[in-house]
Amino acid sequence: MTPEEKEFLFYAAMGYDYLRNVKKLSGNTQEDLLKQLFPTLAYADFQQKIANIQRLAHKHKDSFGGKEAFCRWYIDQYDKQNGCCAYCGVSEAACRHFFETQNARHDTGSKRPTRGHSLELERKLPNQCYSPENCVLICYVCNNAKSDFIAEEDFRETVADGIKKFWKIQQAKAAK
Repeated sequence: MTPEEKEFLFYAAMGYDYLRNVKKLSGNTQEDLLKQLFPTLAYADFQQKIANIQRLAHKHKDSFGGKEAFCRWYIDQYDKQNGCCAYCGVSEAACRHFFETQNARHDTGSKRPTRGHSLELERKLPNQCYSPENCVLICYVCNNAKSDFIAEEDFRETVADGIKKFWKIQQAKAAK
């Protein structure tokens, strides 16, 4: 992720009021305001990522020292992990593709899954609080398997390799 993309995501995740009040921009939509700061970046290209950061920030901002601190942490962590799950290494793009196409292949009449398209926030040590030191970004499959009772080290030693294999098989199937 380029420094410009990181800043774009930060301002976008902070939202319309932040852009109007802190950055002193004027415009009718958040997209208009962002275009003033980042004329070469398209809001639509980042929309899903922005929504994910905002959703997680709303839920976890207090344990990270506020919304601004959470947004900075998330973007830096995402960049540090190269947009991949901290445990199995699958990319967020591969997760999104899998869950978008998986639903079409196995339509059961149920509504579209709401999770799986983006990396999720997970505590490395489940008995400790959400904090920058205790959190990483992981895929939906790892998050469900790890749950709230397996510590990071135990998960890496016993489960993560099986999930890596699962993703390799799914990516091979998708390539056919």
